[in-house]
Amino acid sequence: MNTGFSRLTVHFPLQHCLFALLVLSGCSQGPQQTELQGPTMGTSWSVKLVSEKAVDGDAVQAGIQQQLDLVNGLMSNWDPQSEVSQFNRASAGCYPISRHTFEVADVSMQLAELSDGLFDVTVGPLIELWGFGTEFTADQMPSQEQIDIALQRVDHDFLSLSPGEWCKSIDGLFVNLSATAKGYGVDLVANFLEAEGFDRYLVEVGGEIRVAGSNLQDMPWRVGIEKPADDSSNQLVQGVIDLNQGAVATSGDYRNYFEVDGEVYSHVIDPRIGYPIPHELASVTVIHESALWADGWATALLAMGPDIGMRMVNAIGLRVFMVQRTANGYREITSDNW
Repeated sequence: MNTGFSRLTVHFPLQHCLFALLVLSGCSQGPQQTELQGPTMGTSWSVKLVSEKAVDGDAVQAGIQQQLDLVNGLMSNWDPQSEVSQFNRASAGCYPISRHTFEVADVSMQLAELSDGLFDVTVGPLIELWGFGTEFTADQMPSQEQIDIALQRVDHDFLSLSPGEWCKSIDGLFVNLSATAKGYGVDLVANFLEAEGFDRYLVEVGGEIRVAGSNLQDMPWRVGIEKPADDSSNQLVQGVIDLNQGAVATSGDYRNYFEVDGEVYSHVIDPRIGYPIPHELASVTVIHESALWADGWATALLAMGPDIGMRMVNAIGLRVFMVQRTANGYREITSDNW
């Protein structure tokens, strides 16, 4: 059973081939690279460390996995015992919320306001209805009546937060933090590594990335932006980012979709009307100091579309790279400070 977040919001990998290589660095000349990996949230994680000191690979691996298991155990919609799942089953009212879930939900609520409701953590009933949720169903075409019923439970205004408590004003409210939880997991892993004394690293969880310092060659870390393609085996690079500090997240709509009578329905649902968003934006890549914010912004901007989205990011100074489908192929759109 899938116990992660990978079905709601498709975040395609930005850097592959991070193979497991547990390096116990002894007495050697110059820095050494340690590569670790493992499973999490229905996908995988990978870490590269560059260090001159000896690295206890087993201990670091365990520490990384502990951070990610914490996020999964609190926020997974696939785990019936997670904090989010228990909140979703509860009746209207107020309930305790952990610090970690509050931080993710709080950023998600801020993004809901910034996107005028196009990014909405309560869109879960519609995601499930269209077959992109915990029980994935291809070509699941709901009726208008079903959509109207689901819409009655979708509105971020039905959810309120404060440190230590979250409240739902209606029964049946379904919170889904899939669009931000993986980014938060990346941040937790980066914070753990820095607490352990590492200042040169690349952390990747399901395609969301955060880096610090330089790579083994004393150059910026190179992060590839995957070219949109329906065939996941044909992975080409749309662009490359050189980065010494910060996070990169990408959201795309071209892998998680179905087609009925020639009409394509993607997993990106407009919570205002209950239907998949029809615009031709294929992917959005965001650079931010926080992987949590980069992850959320990438999804929010995918829902907002290129015109509204670019006006927003240029107003606030966000670094964004968009890929739009056109009749002549893919078109690249970048923010003013990209």
